[in-house]
Amino acid sequence: MTRVAVVGGGAWGTTLADLLARKGEDVTLWAREPEVVEGINREHVNAVFLPGAPLAPEIRATDEIATAVREAEVLVSAAPSHAVRVVMGEAARAAPGRPLVVSVSKGLEPDRLQPLSRVLADLFGAAAAVAVLSGPSFAEEVYRRQPTAVVAAARDESVARRVQQVFATAQFRVYTTTDAIGVELGGALKNVIAVAAGRPGADRRAGACREAVGRGRCQHRPRRRGARPAPRRRAADRRAGRRGPVPRQGAAAGDCRPDGAGPQGGAVAMSAPQPVQEFFSIGEVCQLTDLKPHVLRYWESQFRFLNPAKNRSGNRVYQRREIELIMLVKHLLYTEKYTIEGARQKIEQYRRSGELKPEARRALATETVRDLKAEIKAILTILEGAAASNAGSR
Repeated sequence: MTRVAVVGGGAWGTTLADLLARKGEDVTLWAREPEVVEGINREHVNAVFLPGAPLAPEIRATDEIATAVREAEVLVSAAPSHAVRVVMGEAARAAPGRPLVVSVSKGLEPDRLQPLSRVLADLFGAAAAVAVLSGPSFAEEVYRRQPTAVVAAARDESVARRVQQVFATAQFRVYTTTDAIGVELGGALKNVIAVAAGRPGADRRAGACREAVGRGRCQHRPRRRGARPAPRRRAADRRAGRRGPVPRQGAAAGDCRPDGAGPQGGAVAMSAPQPVQEFFSIGEVCQLTDLKPHVLRYWESQFRFLNPAKNRSGNRVYQRREIELIMLVKHLLYTEKYTIEGARQKIEQYRRSGELKPEARRALATETVRDLKAEIKAILTILEGAAASNAGSR
């Protein structure tokens, strides 16, 4: 039995904690939200981020990082990318010895534009055993024990194999590689293409898929002048999930499927349309809008049109139109710098003029493009820095 501390009580962290506990590991989960900790300890459920999913009763939850990591042999870093340095910095100070540190968060550190594996190496020391676990995985599917393949990546192959031994099950297959940075960037780039090809409310999705996937595959392989062209599809691309960039949870889910078929190799084969997700938990809405649960709850008290229904368990259930309205509120408050009262008046103005729905969709598109630009800029900075480093070493 391995003592594991999962640092981060979101949907993915909770799912992995459940997977490890049911595998027989000794698991402690740290979460910032008191309601998450209480729900897991008393009712064995994370109603905020993974509603309707009973968890292994062996999981212990705490809101004190030092308590969670005190005797851990494996630390799973599952905090959001922007919080990894602060949260895992506290974990590094409290962790005993040299635990195996596994990053399962996607994205880059916003302020310093660093891959999260490098952030963890800064915190735990250059000699620390740091690995990345990533792939085309969905928390709900992994929780339901549906077959899933991911990759464990570390500079030292023996470290990657240790991660494989810890996480692998009959349904959760773990491959290994030594290209940790490639796997991290692959996961981030995949999400950029996914949003471009399948953002909610997008029209003409098939064309968007063809262009985004085709151009994304081509442009995501920078090379130096005079270097040999890269293979059409690298093994790291497959492992990091680059083959399937369009998530099944978006408006365009199931609309297209890149399979490399066709005369140009980057063509897209169309699959039969699949049902589109119409209802979302508060955890899913937080991920889609990049907002905290307490912010959504506060906005619901300030904007009467934000009134999601509740299921039989008393958990909020959001529809697409409510997500669009949430993004409109976010756009007015954060981008246009309106006050709460000013945003209410502006939205009422849109309602009276019949422009509320198109303005909400426009705000969603604007915020999506703004986030995409920031992520692409961060990725380009990483790639340019790597290119300059390679040129200087020659």
